[in-house]
Amino acid sequence: MTNELTLPEAQSDATDLLAACKSNAQLPYIKLCGSSTNECKEELIGIGHWGLIRTKGEIDDLGKEVQLYVIDGRVKAMTYGDNVLVTFSKSSELWKQIEAMPSDITLIGPEFLLFIPGVGFVTYHMNNPTAHRIAKELVAFRGKACTFKEHLIVGKKYKWHGPVFTACSATIAVPDPEELAKVLNAFKNAQDSKVEIADDTAAEERPR
Repeated sequence: MTNELTLPEAQSDATDLLAACKSNAQLPYIKLCGSSTNECKEELIGIGHWGLIRTKGEIDDLGKEVQLYVIDGRVKAMTYGDNVLVTFSKSSELWKQIEAMPSDITLIGPEFLLFIPGVGFVTYHMNNPTAHRIAKELVAFRGKACTFKEHLIVGKKYKWHGPVFTACSATIAVPDPEELAKVLNAFKNAQDSKVEIADDTAAEERPR
């Protein structure tokens, strides 16, 4: 048994996904929590752990490694705060508006649809420079099982945690085909929005 999925539709263009690295009913999302994130400061999750956010103010600690399937990806630019803007089109005027805003209130980059056995479908937004640099590695895992890990990056002045993606050697449960098709269709056809619920918890630890 191979850890690969037969996807119901053509995948998004990899070039378009990586081009975002300059930069529906909402699914839960995961993020890597470093020491500077609010979740770690409030001791809600271990440092360098992956966290699952279902609703604002609540996070489940998934640990330092997560085995999952990478389904597909899209580009996404958004703001957070009182007036949330979201777009999934690099050619839209809204994308240009968001790119022109201060970086401390925007999150821009590829977003991936994932399936975690025992959890369900989630998203992962690669919205900081560290994630942008390795986004192509995750693109290569589309339709395959992957293990999300973490490592400590040591810069000249600062240290922060970054993601690591490796092939998953274990056999893990696959999603229901009908549910997969439904969720993937909604993910790929999401509309731009000005009301998506979001806040600064969507941001991962930002490299300084």
